[in-house]
Amino acid sequence: MSAPSGLQKLEYLSLVSKVTNELSNHTGISDKDVAEYIIHLHGQSSNYIEFKQKLDQDECGFTDAL
Repeated sequence: MSAPSGLQKLEYLSLVSKVTNELSNHTGISDKDVAEYIIHLHGQSSNYIEFKQKLDQDECGFTDAL
């Protein structure tokens, strides 16, 4: 696997920023590490149901709206 390009790094940072912003808006949590963990869980999931199950297993307590 090759190293991410500069553009891929910028896209990832933008995604982290967006997820962090949505977390803050919906939960009051403004934590980059939590956002990156959520992105990681999403990357390990093949569909929404699996992703939601992983969030529920970790007892994140996020609503479907988030």
